[in-house]
Amino acid sequence: MIYRKIILLAFAMMGMVALNAQISFSDYFESKTLRIDFELGGNDTLTMVFLKEMKQEPYWGGPVKNLTDPFGYGNFRYRVYDAVTGLLIFERGFGSLFEEWKATPDSDRTHHGLTSSSLMLFF
Repeated sequence: MIYRKIILLAFAMMGMVALNAQISFSDYFESKTLRIDFELGGNDTLTMVFLKEMKQEPYWGGPVKNLTDPFGYGNFRYRVYDAVTGLLIFERGFGSLFEEWKATPDSDRTHHGLTSSSLMLFF
């Protein structure tokens, strides 16, 4: 019985440490967005990225908590690190229709591009 209480206490303390370890959005970022529009192209073995436009938006519409992604969803990932400490301060994964097209029979015979992809970053 005492071991069970010790284990529960240890898990509770780890949870408090994890809460304190959360990155504070306002410590690193402004509440603005850098929208990056790009096109993905290529074939079944090659993926190319073509930058179309970068634009500053006046508001940040993304998360201000849970800034790092523990799940690793998507075929693509972008990460932002603190330049001084090397600490990971923002991370997101995403998938695209281009990755779905790469699984079609046409992708091994021709090159193709898909537009209207955007990354929403912060300032």
